[in-house]
Amino acid sequence: MPILPMFTVRALPHPEYRRDSIIPDRWVIISTERAGRPIESLPFRLDDQAVWCPFCEGRESETPNEHESLREAGTSSDRPGWRVRVVPNRFPAVRSVDSSGPPSDHHQQPGIGQHEVILECPHHESQLANFSTEQFYDVLWMYRQRMRYHHDMRQFRYAQLFKNVGAAAGASLEHSHAQLIAMPLIPRELQAELDAVATHWNETRKCLYCELIDRERHGPRTIGESSHFIAIAPFASRFCFECWILPLHHESHFDAIDDVTLTIFARDLQRLLQVLSHSLGNADYNLIFHTAPFDDERNHYHWHLEMIPRLTQAAGFEWGTGYAINPVPPEQAAEFFRDRLARPKQSIADGLVTPEVPKGV
Repeated sequence: MPILPMFTVRALPHPEYRRDSIIPDRWVIISTERAGRPIESLPFRLDDQAVWCPFCEGRESETPNEHESLREAGTSSDRPGWRVRVVPNRFPAVRSVDSSGPPSDHHQQPGIGQHEVILECPHHESQLANFSTEQFYDVLWMYRQRMRYHHDMRQFRYAQLFKNVGAAAGASLEHSHAQLIAMPLIPRELQAELDAVATHWNETRKCLYCELIDRERHGPRTIGESSHFIAIAPFASRFCFECWILPLHHESHFDAIDDVTLTIFARDLQRLLQVLSHSLGNADYNLIFHTAPFDDERNHYHWHLEMIPRLTQAAGFEWGTGYAINPVPPEQAAEFFRDRLARPKQSIADGLVTPEVPKGV
């Protein structure tokens, strides 16, 4: 059953309900029969926007004034010469403090927060996979920098860092960028994770994610491993080819990552994105950072990144039940990634080092 021209799903004898390894009341359905649906092989792309893109260098006046940037020596804010640039979102989901908002109670409060856009390159490029090693590191450096900024400010409790690539993933502009929304609330999904890890810690004095790593390591859902990170296809994957990257050493806050580890993380993530780009037809995708709230000092949580290709769409059943239906078993997805990572570097992208299998994200 082909879900894409380059991948054929091996049919399971029957569908399976799988419970999430972290959030016990979240279930998914693994159903390989769904791989034959024709709509799932019809991705849609954004039109080329290079001729008018407001995120390109030289059009700085078309964005709000920048918060921060990495730029060449001697260049000025809101002028050409930048490598990575952070600006307020012109169409924000939340806004800075506004006394005219509704009064706060258990059901309603002002939409306070900060919504930023991280412009990841000055030239018009949609794929992080095509960045140079240095530019890719600069992007992740700025991710960490903005998270550190909000952590230090303590104006908000949490900041969601995420990246949408392609129309199916929710992007409205193709120029490579990420977003950060700082807010006074803890999102429901994160709170469910926090509750699960706290309960597990109180019962065992062990990190739930560290145990997950030990359980998955070298198993059929392991994609690869480096000196500091492991990539897995989660047991209850909600999406085709869903991938998690977790630090091997316990750390609750992404912004605490040091420069050396950040370099390794950049290399590992870029190699996975190169597989996504070159072997999954430039699939649209989301990157979602999961990290502890700024005021959480218990150190029970284990930060990680979720990479979610958008090859299928949620419909009535998914919205009505909250159960995702995934036509690609995670064991097959992990095998797909391992096979591509193990091929000679020219088959994925220049500059990659061929990994050992199953190691070498």
